Amino acid sequence: MKRVFFILLFLLVNWSGAAQTEFPLETVLQKGHTDYIRAYDFSADDQFIVTGGFDNVLLLWDVKSGKQIRTFSGHTERIRSVEFSSDQKTILSLAADNKVKMFEVETGRQLLSVTIQNRELHQVYFSPTGKHFYAIDNRDEIYVWETQSGKEVKVLKSEYAAHNEHALIHNSEEKALSIDGYDGAVVVALNSEDTLFSIPFDKVHSMSFSPNGEYIAISSRKLFASVFNSENGDLISTFKEGIEKCDGCNTKHVFSPDSKYLLTMSNKTPAILWEVKSGKKVRTFLELEERPNILKFSSKGTYVLIAFDDDVYVYDVKSGSEKAHLTSDKIRYFDFNFSHNEQYIAFPNDNGGVRLWDLQKKKFSKTISGYLNHKNNNGLNLSYSNWGQQSILNYIQHKRKVLLSPDNKHVMIAGVDTSAFLVNLENGRVVKHFQGHSSSVIAFDFSADNKYVATAGGDRVIKVWSLETGEVVKTLRGHQETVFDLKFSADGQFIVSGAWDGSIRMWKWEAGKSEYMLMKNNSPYCVGFTPNELYVVTGDLDHNFQLWERDAAAPFRTLIGHTSIPSGFDFTADNQNMVTCSWDGHVKVWNLLTGMLVGKMDQHQGDVYAVKCDPRGRFVASGGADNQIILWDPQSNKVVSKLIGHSTSVTSIDITSDGKYLISMSVDGVMKVWDLDSYQEVYSRIQMSKDEWLATNPAGYFDGSSDALGWVNYVKGNQVVNVSSLFEKYYTPGLIERINNDEEGLDDRSEVLESQMNDLPELLVAIGGAGKRSIVVESDSIFKAKNNNIPLEILIGEHETPLDEIRIYNNGKLILQESLEENISFRGGKDKHLFEVQLSNGINELTSVVVNSERTESQPTTVLVQYDGEQAKTDLYILSIGINNYKNPSYNLDYAVNDSKAFVKSLKNGGDSLFNSVKTYSILNSNATKENILNIITEIKTEIGSEDVFLFYYAGHGVMSNAVASDDSEFFIVTHDVTNLYDATDVIREKAISAGELMEISKNISAEKQLFVLDACHSGGAIETFAVRGSEREKALAQLARNTGTFFLTAAQDAEYANEVGKLNHGLFTYALLELLQGAVSVDGDQKITVSELKSYVEERVPELSAEYHGSPQYPTGYSFGRDFPIVILK
Repeated sequence: MKRVFFILLFLLVNWSGAAQTEFPLETVLQKGHTDYIRAYDFSADDQFIVTGGFDNVLLLWDVKSGKQIRTFSGHTERIRSVEFSSDQKTILSLAADNKVKMFEVETGRQLLSVTIQNRELHQVYFSPTGKHFYAIDNRDEIYVWETQSGKEVKVLKSEYAAHNEHALIHNSEEKALSIDGYDGAVVVALNSEDTLFSIPFDKVHSMSFSPNGEYIAISSRKLFASVFNSENGDLISTFKEGIEKCDGCNTKHVFSPDSKYLLTMSNKTPAILWEVKSGKKVRTFLELEERPNILKFSSKGTYVLIAFDDDVYVYDVKSGSEKAHLTSDKIRYFDFNFSHNEQYIAFPNDNGGVRLWDLQKKKFSKTISGYLNHKNNNGLNLSYSNWGQQSILNYIQHKRKVLLSPDNKHVMIAGVDTSAFLVNLENGRVVKHFQGHSSSVIAFDFSADNKYVATAGGDRVIKVWSLETGEVVKTLRGHQETVFDLKFSADGQFIVSGAWDGSIRMWKWEAGKSEYMLMKNNSPYCVGFTPNELYVVTGDLDHNFQLWERDAAAPFRTLIGHTSIPSGFDFTADNQNMVTCSWDGHVKVWNLLTGMLVGKMDQHQGDVYAVKCDPRGRFVASGGADNQIILWDPQSNKVVSKLIGHSTSVTSIDITSDGKYLISMSVDGVMKVWDLDSYQEVYSRIQMSKDEWLATNPAGYFDGSSDALGWVNYVKGNQVVNVSSLFEKYYTPGLIERINNDEEGLDDRSEVLESQMNDLPELLVAIGGAGKRSIVVESDSIFKAKNNNIPLEILIGEHETPLDEIRIYNNGKLILQESLEENISFRGGKDKHLFEVQLSNGINELTSVVVNSERTESQPTTVLVQYDGEQAKTDLYILSIGINNYKNPSYNLDYAVNDSKAFVKSLKNGGDSLFNSVKTYSILNSNATKENILNIITEIKTEIGSEDVFLFYYAGHGVMSNAVASDDSEFFIVTHDVTNLYDATDVIREKAISAGELMEISKNISAEKQLFVLDACHSGGAIETFAVRGSEREKALAQLARNTGTFFLTAAQDAEYANEVGKLNHGLFTYALLELLQGAVSVDGDQKITVSELKSYVEERVPELSAEYHGSPQYPTGYSFGRDFPIVILK
């Protein structure tokens, strides 16, 4: 047992008390797996499913909602086997790193880790009562541990090719099965060395106890199986099909849950169901001469599953009818399980998700996935499922990096497609997008003068970029494989780089020349310079750190001590010592002068991937596979603090030069900023794609792009809701900037947030009611309507908080809204509401939500209705408003009318070939009164159809009303006859148009595709007031876009100037729109411009224009809660 090592991470006294734990509120990004799923299991109540993949992590999901709850990380290679405990409090996992880990379900804590040296483990199982667990290797050994203590209690023997041996321990937990060479099986005592009895048998292949504990089944490498009495080994029945002889055909078997039947199959015999006591054949399921990988009964014995390398079959046991035949090249090693209610099996997607196959309906009915499974592009044409690519992908995965700029104002991040991003720490915005590599960016470094940044990665090329312009100034070619790391010299003249090809290159980068040092049968994984820059430092895949003399291009000293991959190094503030970390779980301190080891830290539970020395000399920070950052004093070897908050492995750490903040990055791309005075998280941020990002803080407030918000969940224990349910309360535009400005209230964890998670009423939506029979439409079904309107019945479940309103959306666009005005809570039964809903031609996705008095939303409930009506032609309706001349001349603008006219002209020119007709309504200057605008809206309402497109454009002033409480403030677009922007709300409402009225306009316009463009600036004397209210306006407009299900593009201008530029004859916002609409720039090479493309372009272009013409960037905002659609075709 010397080759077995275990780490016990919990106190036994806490094991039984886990249920009393007060679980913290977590904000969880629903990323999904980054590669194929390899194993899964359902919880005993089928509420949850856990999945394990080739990306080395486990994910916990809520089955009903499909929401991701948490990530379990710590494995360093692909997951092979997962299993819930019967009480669903813990999860067992086994991976190709030969580690078995146990996790606590409700917290994600790793409870224990066991490693088997020099063996390849394949499956792990709990024993029948959960008192033990055991793992099976690929040779002939089975390792059994005691669950509570983690103590190894037995090593059993199995046949070489036997896998999926899931019943080797008797349900009494006192005895187990083992083999005795080719001569038979033995029953042994689990807690002693005693052999209870032997069962002579001709070439054992597979063996198991029956679920009721009465029988032992043994199947042979030949074509038969037998059942014996589990008390004494007496033979009961033998099962054999035909007379053919075969040695090596490996018959498999499995008991039915009631222990009455045995299913057998080999590559020479079909799947046959036998009666255990009589030995009679009951049924044959599959006449296929192929060796199965898995035989499995569902929990009640209704179905049986038979899996092969590329096919899986499910049969009804009683009737013999086929319930599933699914094919994929991803299931050769896939570990199938039934849900306990016998409704589902899971099947892997090609993109890293799983689909649930409904056995009653005989179709896929649910998909479990994250945003990476929809937009997965890491810039690498590599896969964990390719054996030859697994190693390098594993190395790359743990190079996810964050790096502070020398002035500490920005950070560099990468790992999204083939790009790198420069992010402003003050406001969290991307200020530079470095795009030019043809593969993922893995390594980067700033020059000390903050003028350049160098990037490299999977395309083997190093690019040096100007930080001022964002342009490439030099491209360096020479490496033949992926570049793992690079570093500028202090004087900025040299770059050292290390790659998978085994070379270390020293570049005089401005000249484009390099000298290289070559490692033999080895590769540098991390590189850099010593403080005096006389030596190059490397950490290599041969587990060593080396110091290379630069002139001789040869190693001067090797630091021997780590036993696995060296992952990082740094130098203490006095430059006397080098600190290293490794996948062996250790952090070591070496004296640079002597090369002697002078300190070490082994507090991490798992691999260590990052290390950073505090610039003030207070501590060393390290992070790794246990998801935590440990700050420790190398002098005393005592832990200063632990920073806990990441949900996956920590791969990178940096510290600001003043020692106030620590920046960390985890393998899932989440960057966290920590306060080093309080040791608390300040905020988190993730870049999900070029345009999608998200920021959150520990109190639950969030900011981000509209698409990103759909992938974020609040989690408390195992309870999960999407953040959209609490959008109105916790969506906080400008969150990072407001945190940095010490705005009050953002660090207070609201009790309402946690309480409202427990008070979200469930909705049941049916078609019918009002005297008609109600039909509940399943989420995976489509109701076919005969008429273009249907009655929709909404039943609202119990709730404590009174409800405010019901909203109904069709294909994402708000069509109905009813005020409920409840003043009491509702308990018992269902609260019914009936609506008449107009349908569009084709598929109608009808989504209902209720909003309570705390402005918390229920989870949306959707039904699909198909109406096959006459296909109407699509028209474009444009309402354009531009105001240069206000009744109060101090508010006059120069280019709003010009903007309005040019916008309409561009849409007419580009839309005439896309739409049946383009109908325009222009309201300018003194005609732009509230009465005139609403009259035109009424006219459009009578003509427009659901198939048409509606565009609303406004160029003028926008203002937030002066309310005592910010929650009562409203956003208004200012009409011509408003003479005071700072009047009371009621006064402004008489003449201006509020966000609420814009919402009514959108709702009453039947067109499903709508775009509102608001080039609304603020001008005048209350600049300080508006600076505070700018984020309120942004939130008001975001709520408006989200509530109506439409697109909003807004010029978020918070400066005194109107962002109008005489040289351009336009406002900057509209000028950027016109550049794209008139074909001055190209987005993706085609001629069709969609609303999403327009949004992305102006969000990137307007900051460039405002920086150029006004010296500081202004950031417009787009809210894309509707469905994308084209608006012009360029000619």
